[in-house]
Amino acid sequence: MPLLQDRSLLEAFRAGRAQALDRVYRHYLPAVVRLLRRGFTCMSRGMPIAVKGLQAPFELDNAVQEVFSRAFDPRTRMAYDGLRPYGDFLFGIARHVVLTELRRRRREQPLAE
Repeated sequence: MPLLQDRSLLEAFRAGRAQALDRVYRHYLPAVVRLLRRGFTCMSRGMPIAVKGLQAPFELDNAVQEVFSRAFDPRTRMAYDGLRPYGDFLFGIARHVVLTELRRRRREQPLAE
């Protein structure tokens, strides 16, 4: 049974109980790190693109913390319905974190001299 299909755990998770959040974090951490390290594909303007994984340890650590920070935000916890796999929900957040960072970097590139 997937982790958050346990109704009591889902209720504790949605309520923000520390033990439930810790259990979810420890369960999904390896898969999130794998996704962020390997990269992923997505669609942009109707074309598939490959997004490189994060290799620098500090970038990876920052991204992992941002993913779980967003995922554990009260509004996000309440938005999870418990019907679809939580891993897919979490991986969507992870992809969004990486894409947001790439857009930010593109905007902040220094001008050529």
